[in-house]
Amino acid sequence: MRLLSFLLTASVITLSSCLGEGDIPEPVIYNDLTIDQTLTPTETTVGETFASKVKVTLPNPCYKFSGFEVRNVGSNNLEIRAKGQNIAKAGEACAEMLVTIDTTLQLKSVLMGKYFLKFYNKDNLLKTDTIEVKEK
Repeated sequence: MRLLSFLLTASVITLSSCLGEGDIPEPVIYNDLTIDQTLTPTETTVGETFASKVKVTLPNPCYKFSGFEVRNVGSNNLEIRAKGQNIAKAGEACAEMLVTIDTTLQLKSVLMGKYFLKFYNKDNLLKTDTIEVKEK
């Protein structure tokens, strides 16, 4: 038993000593971005992918748009938030100006019925777009 404990401890020490300070990646932190405007079609057919046009504001040029967080909260309700990350290096200065981008959220319609796309800015509901998914 002591031998096994020693071997495990030696393995951990050996592995951790191989890692340099720069080998451990920084965690990626995604921040909520501001959704300013959306445009979703009012209907589509089952199996089709549809696109909602979304205008998003980044807090400054050091941010990049990462995508959308889409949560199915049941009964054909989707909560949608825009996410981004600050890509500036430590100590790097960023211009104090908002950056607006146009992007799209693509979703595939799987079942017939009405779907409610709820676009949020943090915990505040901006608007709800409704799309009817019909049979082919």
